[in-house]
Amino acid sequence: MRVNTIKSLEEARIRAVTKLKINIEGQDKKDVLNIIENLKEIALNKDESMGSQIEMQYNHVSGSANIELDKDFRILLNDDNMDKLVENCGKENLDFHYRLR
Repeated sequence: MRVNTIKSLEEARIRAVTKLKINIEGQDKKDVLNIIENLKEIALNKDESMGSQIEMQYNHVSGSANIELDKDFRILLNDDNMDKLVENCGKENLDFHYRLR
C-alpha cells in the first residue's frame, strides 16, 4: 500500500462523517431547546452541500424518539464546531456515522 496524502483529523472528519447523531437523555424541554438553538448558530447555509446531517435520539421516561433534522440543516464538523458540540452536548452524547468506502 502506498500513501499519497495525509489528512488531518479535522479534514478526515469533514469528508467522512455523513451524519451526526446527538443522544439526549431525559433532559428538560428547555435544555433540548438550548441544544437546538446552539445547533442553529453553527449550521451551514441551506445552499451549501458540505457538512453532516443531524439526527437527535431523545430518550425520556415517557418515551423515546429519533428525530432526523431537515436534510438542508447541516453542520461542518471542523474543530471549532466540534468544541462547541462537545461543550453543549457532551462528548459521550455524540455519535458519528461514516461514509462507506
